[in-house]
Amino acid sequence: MSRPDASLVPLLVAVATVACGTTPTDPLVSEVASVSTEIGPQSGSPANINGGLTNQSAEADSAWFFNTPTGYVSRYSSEQAHSGDRSIELGAATHGGPGIFGYTGQRIEVGDLTGVKLVLTAYIKLENVVGQGVSLALRGDDPNQNWGSAEVFSTTQRKIDISGSGDWAEFSVELQGIDSSIGIITAYVVFLPETTGTVFVDDVRITASEETPVLSLQNGSFEDGDLRPEYWWRGGLGTAGFVFEWSSTDGWAGDRSVSISRSSESEADFVYWAQTLRGDDFLGGPVTLTAHVRGNLSGQGASIVIRGDDTAQPSEHANAFVTTQGTVSITGSFDWTEYAVTLDFLPTDMKSITVYLLFLPGTTGTVDFDGVELVR
Repeated sequence: MSRPDASLVPLLVAVATVACGTTPTDPLVSEVASVSTEIGPQSGSPANINGGLTNQSAEADSAWFFNTPTGYVSRYSSEQAHSGDRSIELGAATHGGPGIFGYTGQRIEVGDLTGVKLVLTAYIKLENVVGQGVSLALRGDDPNQNWGSAEVFSTTQRKIDISGSGDWAEFSVELQGIDSSIGIITAYVVFLPETTGTVFVDDVRITASEETPVLSLQNGSFEDGDLRPEYWWRGGLGTAGFVFEWSSTDGWAGDRSVSISRSSESEADFVYWAQTLRGDDFLGGPVTLTAHVRGNLSGQGASIVIRGDDTAQPSEHANAFVTTQGTVSITGSFDWTEYAVTLDFLPTDMKSITVYLLFLPGTTGTVDFDGVELVR
């Protein structure tokens, strides 16, 4: 993913007055209370998308919402159809300028989708679409946050050209890096700014599959991503009161780093940034995690963790586990400092490794992480 800029369609703000969903279940199976504690989310299930989108072929006047600026068309239509008798039509004879766009969308409540990849697919027919064209987008929101603060977001805009004229063709976009805080998924088909013509959309669906971890730790410098650093996810026990940030200035090596902060102490709650990868290249050998950390902390402070599992995603109890907690103190006020932890042996039946950058219980203040590496 690339970083968004001002010309990217602003679907990260409220676009429809649909009620948010329920609070998702916290995925952690135990607390980080001592050096031997095992942490990790349970893998999400594709069933947690609650059946996906409804009225996928637009045969009824239900489920989809529309944004229709003056002079634009956003509606159900019987003029064209990929299947059945109807589709959704979007278009404009004259565009409204750089910030004006039309769209249709549908919002669904979801369960815990940790470790799940979502794919939005739609059949699209184009008639003289000139300009930026059309895009598909998926966004995930935390129902406990103010609507408009999308947590994860993915779009075909500037990646796949959907313009011109053409018969029905299938297009798709993937959304990964979903964590347990996401309780709302919204699917969009967008008639982008400065675009004219007509588009018909039909047979729109969301499918889910288990997210396949990468072979090596990615984006350890946190420079890449859209709304969050790519490949990284976040979680914890009792996340209320914690602030996660992906800062754009004053990183250890580049412009970016991630941080966690809390102003009031909690003896039980903890949170983390994490990344899961395949264990193939590390089997049978020692594995070392290094991270550059900067802090202004009181209390237990921070820690870094390596966890190994015989499943593709961390689930239930870890099969291998090591942490700096209890052996290396990462607390107080300090500038960028390198810390390391080594797992002496990774069993040969491990299918995944997860690294955690933790804000421990009983801690207040702010901690920053950057320059993360995992090596054998």
